[in-house]
Amino acid sequence: MQSLSPHGSRDKLLLALTLFMALNGLLAWGLAVSNFDRFEACHHGRIYWALKKYQKLPAAPDVVLIGSSLLQRITYWGEADYLNQRVSALQHNRCTHLEDRLSKALGERVSSYAIAIGGMHASDASVVTTAMLAKKKPAMLVYLIAPRDLFDNFLVDPASTETFQLMSRLGDVSDVAMAARSSLTEKFAFAVESTLTRVLPFYNYRKELTTICERWWRTELQEIFQAKMFIARGRPLAASQLGLTIPEFDLDGNIGIMPHDVNASTKQENRLCYLFTYQPFWPKRYYNQLMFLRRMLNFEVQNGIKPVLVNMPLRSDNLTAMVPHFYDLYFKDVSCVARECGAEFIDMQDDKDKAVGFTDADFCDTVHLTGPGSIKFVDALADQLERSSLSQIRRFHKSNSVSQLAQTVANHKNCRNRCN
Repeated sequence: MQSLSPHGSRDKLLLALTLFMALNGLLAWGLAVSNFDRFEACHHGRIYWALKKYQKLPAAPDVVLIGSSLLQRITYWGEADYLNQRVSALQHNRCTHLEDRLSKALGERVSSYAIAIGGMHASDASVVTTAMLAKKKPAMLVYLIAPRDLFDNFLVDPASTETFQLMSRLGDVSDVAMAARSSLTEKFAFAVESTLTRVLPFYNYRKELTTICERWWRTELQEIFQAKMFIARGRPLAASQLGLTIPEFDLDGNIGIMPHDVNASTKQENRLCYLFTYQPFWPKRYYNQLMFLRRMLNFEVQNGIKPVLVNMPLRSDNLTAMVPHFYDLYFKDVSCVARECGAEFIDMQDDKDKAVGFTDADFCDTVHLTGPGSIKFVDALADQLERSSLSQIRRFHKSNSVSQLAQTVANHKNCRNRCN
């Protein structure tokens, strides 16, 4: 038997490697030229539903609101109460109440968009802002911020959140990629992945393609489980009777929120959860999130977007869950960063012991507002914005009108040239 020479084996290995690299590049090129939609291919979770409509807006809205579940309570339950009708928890991405107040004061229709993601931190808000608002720049970005946005013991690495991971594929977060990872292990793993992505372009699409395969597989399984499965008497046997269940994958976008029912409303207690959130205090994580906040505000200023920071009201027992003097540190730092970056700072807490203007009845737990409490909050926010921001929106409208006129003239010229 003729044995392979070392040179022959090496040549075959090089040939195989060359073919693999060529195939990898070809597949990546095919996805790129086919306008593969990475956003639609991602997991359809809360971040997907929060940004889906913004992707398809023909033009930027006047006001974008961004925040955690504190904003969700306002744009879901507060809006259901204000409109006195059912709203979709995942597809009602606006604040009609704020729009109506500002429109009345301005004398022109004001539009809004709400990016409300439960558990959002300053790092998430920062990468969402730079990834999503770079092309569609609103007149104003209102960030509803609270202490948990800057310090949360349940979050060790900012890069670990679904929001951060998706935005890192849709936008450029290279300037904070290492800062978003705390351990050397995570930093090394990221460096290896980045190298693989540059060498093997198709590898960059791995998460989207994996999600597509998993979605298809779950759909096929669901159809099998829901098919008629007969037993001896010819009666269909449900999947649940067989002990077969399909875990939730993509969220249903039609979850409804009904107006506030005083008789059915219940109070929830989450102070114990916030004890674990706030204690113990790790300064490095806190200042890392503060860096992300500064990055977000600087981006807004550089892109002509007016930044507004709203310090959210909290119930007094939430404040007592913090380590001593933490709230004072948070308030001082946030107001200082806002001043340094040229952002408007609106304080809805106004007192370190209680939220002035709000009572315990306005909260459904230690941090989240009820429907009526949300209406009260939006009225207070509108009062502030009417005094400080109407001129910004008016300039935004005039700028859009000029741009639309220029685009119309350009289209007319192109049409006339084609006709000639």
